[in-house]
Amino acid sequence: MLDVKTPLSKVHRATRRIATTFTAVPGVWAYVTTGNVLANISATSTKPQVLKIVLGNASSSQYESNDVAVGSISTLEGVFRAAVDTNGYQRFGSNGATDISALYTQGAELTVAYTTATDGTTEVSAAAADLGKLRPVGTESTGVIVVARVENIDTINNVLTFETVTPYPKA
Repeated sequence: MLDVKTPLSKVHRATRRIATTFTAVPGVWAYVTTGNVLANISATSTKPQVLKIVLGNASSSQYESNDVAVGSISTLEGVFRAAVDTNGYQRFGSNGATDISALYTQGAELTVAYTTATDGTTEVSAAAADLGKLRPVGTESTGVIVVARVENIDTINNVLTFETVTPYPKA
């Protein structure tokens, strides 16, 4: 679930070309390749430098994935507020049962999960199912791209509300 809280105009909803194997749901992030197309973040990716949040859906539904059939998908551009459920933020541990309030704190910087570990139990290494989702910056020293900050944590419904920022590298 991706719930955009900021009123948007067509200027904020860009259509971007996608790689032929692109799959996504709203709220997952993708990266812009050197060929200027969106690609899924995979465990073999190096740190993606230009990240975009996906607004469209690349599903098997003919209605939802019409743009994908012609090789494009909608993304959100600029600064906005939004909320995501567990489909949009990293859950630690392979079972996904970790408490959201133990993982995220209000005001924390967020980046996008791009690397995996065998168990996905630390903030710098996600489970394979969490690649392309928001995650806390954690203790990484340099090079990570900050894309958002936590605004609110709904522990009852497991919803993370965030505001994007102009992306910047963590110093």
